[in-house]
Amino acid sequence: MDIRQNRSWMYNRLIPNRRGYNEAFLKGVDEFVSYACQERNLSNGKIRCPCSKCKNLKFFHFEEVKVHLYKKGFIRGYWYWTCQGESDPNICIDTNPEIFSTQEGHLNRFESMVYDVVDVKYEMDHDQEMDDSPSMDEIPNIEAQKFYNY
Repeated sequence: MDIRQNRSWMYNRLIPNRRGYNEAFLKGVDEFVSYACQERNLSNGKIRCPCSKCKNLKFFHFEEVKVHLYKKGFIRGYWYWTCQGESDPNICIDTNPEIFSTQEGHLNRFESMVYDVVDVKYEMDHDQEMDDSPSMDEIPNIEAQKFYNY
């Protein structure tokens, strides 16, 4: 059975056309809190609140988390309780130790991501040392020179 079918209760909080909470929702919230209160997920006796307002950013005592979930419901699409320690099978974690090491003259995956973010071109010859790499400084354009009184 698909996780969404197993946890459909998370988004069926209220009884349709009536006041009150769906029994499956109340039972599911208790199940969630039991899971979240496992020792590895506690932070000073508090757990992350996955309600639609707190979005797993705030920590509260489990009774307060229950109240938040009753009033506001869960964050949309929070099928896997990753902030409470559950793993998401859709996320592949590469544990290959080679990604942490660099070969001479080559970037590892993480260094490469940083260079991509700052849009720096990394073109180092195998024999060139990092200290000898060209400076990234350039002469300011004419408007900038006027502004800074060059």
